[in-house]
Amino acid sequence: MTQDDLPAVRIPHKEMVRLGIWIAVRVTVSIVLLLAAYYLVPTPDAGTHSDLPWLLVALTIFGIIVAVQVPAIANSKYPNLRAVEALSVTLPLFLLIFARIYLSNSLGNPASFSESLDHTKSLYFTITVFATVGFGDITPETNPMRLLVSAQMLLNLVFIGLVIRLLTGAARRGVAKRRAPAQVDAKAADGGGTGEKTNGTPDGGDAAARHQHDGEQDPLDNTPLDNTPLDNTPLDNTPLDNTPLDNTPLDNTPLGKNPSQHNQPDDEDGSAGDSPGRSRSD
Repeated sequence: MTQDDLPAVRIPHKEMVRLGIWIAVRVTVSIVLLLAAYYLVPTPDAGTHSDLPWLLVALTIFGIIVAVQVPAIANSKYPNLRAVEALSVTLPLFLLIFARIYLSNSLGNPASFSESLDHTKSLYFTITVFATVGFGDITPETNPMRLLVSAQMLLNLVFIGLVIRLLTGAARRGVAKRRAPAQVDAKAADGGGTGEKTNGTPDGGDAAARHQHDGEQDPLDNTPLDNTPLDNTPLDNTPLDNTPLDNTPLDNTPLGKNPSQHNQPDDEDGSAGDSPGRSRSD
């Protein structure tokens, strides 16, 4: 079962059980009514008359029933359950249509089949043809019956390939139709809540755009700016301090020398000042 085959809205377990029981009862009642009509309603023998007009009328009614079921399934609250119910009823109806025709021809001409048919044998033969089992215990013996059986074989393919596809397709459309509003509501709820995180912030680029927009005015926004008057309070007019700087001469004493030795030349030995053994004339 794929995701599309699931109900449009998840059904609680108790509700599912109740619906399943109700569908089973309705299908059972429908099948019982069809079988009762098949066994209790007298079947006239075809005799020398052809049963083809009745077959065409019966198949037309069958097609109308299928056509009515398609929109009913698509608009149902539970499309899948409604499709199961429709298939469970249309298949027995299809089989009983051919069973009645085989029975009518057998009553009119017992040589039409390898043995005379009654209601049960006719239904049994119809089911074996539909299931392509072909046990061979009952076989058509006349050309009209062989053509009728061949027509049923072809219509079996139509039933499997077209009718079942129509009903299951209607169920899928019904599920999609009921699921679409829920998806729209979910998207609306997601849009109203926190957005998807992008670059570590909610709402992604929208938040960054709004943050950037806070510092500038929208060109389309005609709301006047804040007209609060400017503060014209004068600045502090305290006069500057015109006290002259300290005119103390800079100390030009070289680095690493005592100021007292600043104007004394060095001797040859690199010693400063007068030596005790040297005269001033030197």
